[in-house]
Amino acid sequence: MAKTYIALLKKDAKIEFVFNTEDIAKLQTILLKHLTKENVLDDESWNIIQDLCNRIDECAQKQNQIESKEVNF
Repeated sequence: MAKTYIALLKKDAKIEFVFNTEDIAKLQTILLKHLTKENVLDDESWNIIQDLCNRIDECAQKQNQIESKEVNF
């Protein structure tokens, strides 16, 4: 049986990532929706979160903070 590996952040990884003012405004919008009990994340909110996570992952990869781990199913 072939082994399966996934890419994960290293334990205790420290990643340098820059949030610009546009990123902060988008995150504040999501936070305000949560505070006003609009807990359902709409497509726009999910896209914002996914974009930021992808950018953080790219920074982690460039900063050698990702490792490959074997997983068992």
